[in-house]
Amino acid sequence: MPEKETTETLRLEMEQLRADMAAIASTLKTLGVEGGNDVYDRLRQSAGKVKGEAEDAATAVGLRIEERPLTAVLLSFLIGAILGALFTRR
Repeated sequence: MPEKETTETLRLEMEQLRADMAAIASTLKTLGVEGGNDVYDRLRQSAGKVKGEAEDAATAVGLRIEERPLTAVLLSFLIGAILGALFTRR
C-alpha cells in the first residue's frame, strides 16, 4: 500500500474516531442529566413525604396540648430546667 493511501486511511479513521468519541460524550452527558433529574425527583418526593409526616406530627402534638394544657406546660418547664442545668454545667 502506498504511503499516501496509508496516510489518508489513517486520517479517515481518526475523523471517525473523533466522531465516535463526540457521540459517546453526548450520550454520557444525556445519561448524566437524566440520572440527575431522576435523583432530584426522588429527593423532592421524599421531602414532600417527610414534610407531610412532620405536619401530621405537629398536628398531633397540638391536639395533645389542647387536651392537657397543664401537663404540657409542666412538661415544657421540666425539660427546659433539665436542659438549662445541663448547659450551665462547667
